[in-house]
Amino acid sequence: MDRISKIVDEGRYYEALQQYKSTYFRYKLRNNPATIDLLRSGAVKLLEHKQYEGGLELGSLLVEHLVSADPAASSDSLGAVKSIAEAFSECSGAEGHQVQYLTRAIKWSKGTRESKSVGDATLHQYIAEAYLKLNNLPLAHMHFACGNDPKRFATLLRAMSSECRGEEQDLVWARAILQSLCAKNLELAVGLLEESMKTGNNIEFRKIRL
Repeated sequence: MDRISKIVDEGRYYEALQQYKSTYFRYKLRNNPATIDLLRSGAVKLLEHKQYEGGLELGSLLVEHLVSADPAASSDSLGAVKSIAEAFSECSGAEGHQVQYLTRAIKWSKGTRESKSVGDATLHQYIAEAYLKLNNLPLAHMHFACGNDPKRFATLLRAMSSECRGEEQDLVWARAILQSLCAKNLELAVGLLEESMKTGNNIEFRKIRL
């Protein structure tokens, strides 16, 4: 891996990508335990050099490998997947590639018990931020509701409610809280409720009969 890393540093990106891929297929045939780390480190290395297509290709290979190698989505495998997501988040202009990668990763992560059928919360947080940068508020909203950062979600909701008429502002928050509950994300829903009631929000929930 160090040898291929040096090739990347020399700017020979296509050659490095092909070597990462050929090494991966050899590792896979031998069930080499270093397979996951090879793809993780390769994707991160290429992304550090702004090689978004190459990073996406290796990241996608990692997820594809984990679908069969670790369908339960263990914490170690999730850690590898998240490190690539973090590398993508630090790349300016890579949101489209990031969304493609995270869509696949979230689908795989639904194998975890903690995901409660919607996928890993941190991965949802990453893709929500990517959609926000792409100005796709509906999809950002949807993924924030499956995420784990009520304060960050609240920032978006405040911006959205500020553009609504006074009598509609509470509906922005109510919808987000209900969406979080539908995703079985109780902790986030509680956090949003607390954020909505902070001084200065001017949000009042009407009492409704269920």
